Amino acid sequence: MKRVLVALALVLFGTAHAYEYKLQFTPPPGARGVNVVGYAFTDTGGVSGLIHYALVRCSSGRGAHCITTQYDYTATWDLFGNPTGSVAGAPTAPAPLYVDGTRTVYADNGTNKTGSDSAIPGVDKGFVITPSSHYAWQSPNGQLYVIPDSPYTFSASLLSDGDFNLNVAQVTVSAAPSGFLAGFPNQGVVSISSDGCGTSVSPGASCAYVVTYDPTTIQCTPSTQGLIYTTITLTLTTDAAQNFDFTQIYTVTGVPVCDD
Repeated sequence: MKRVLVALALVLFGTAHAYEYKLQFTPPPGARGVNVVGYAFTDTGGVSGLIHYALVRCSSGRGAHCITTQYDYTATWDLFGNPTGSVAGAPTAPAPLYVDGTRTVYADNGTNKTGSDSAIPGVDKGFVITPSSHYAWQSPNGQLYVIPDSPYTFSASLLSDGDFNLNVAQVTVSAAPSGFLAGFPNQGVVSISSDGCGTSVSPGASCAYVVTYDPTTIQCTPSTQGLIYTTITLTLTTDAAQNFDFTQIYTVTGVPVCDD
């Protein structure tokens, strides 16, 4: 209840961001005519709506023919678009409240909206818009770098750009092989050398994690060119609806070559 009241206050003062989340659904293989749409908000604080798809089954041999079967479900999701259940049978479709750009809105309670959005990638277009904590990486993500066989430090900066404090429960960092060279006996040592974000980041605030990667513990490489390929992944566990890893991919040069 407290979170809902805060969200209402943000809307009234015009400072809410309210992010769009896709109503998640994984169609079965071969599904056609997929339609996912949010129709209403439930008494338990979620979204209800329609899942529709068709499957075509064709017999083989002489005189083969195809049969198309339609499937309809009344489905529910939480306010972040995660599925919470479904029952067979289509719900009664309400009339749209309004069209806002690419969005057809079927329910709007002043804080949240749901419907379908033609701009969403993929065949399923259902969405829910709700205020939430959220963050975005400000440092370039997924970049490729060539580094020498020596300790290397980088900074990963994020912006808390949601409606509420971004609460961080856990931060982990790992090193894993990339490409076809696995490395011997490991991918080096990686650690968070500075945590500038702490356990909570206020809306509009930026902070950074400093990560140190030391490949010198890699004893040798099968590459005759002295190369190792490594991906560093920084993972956050937060109360945001979606968590995004930060990665950097390295080609490490000058690694000792393993003896035959």
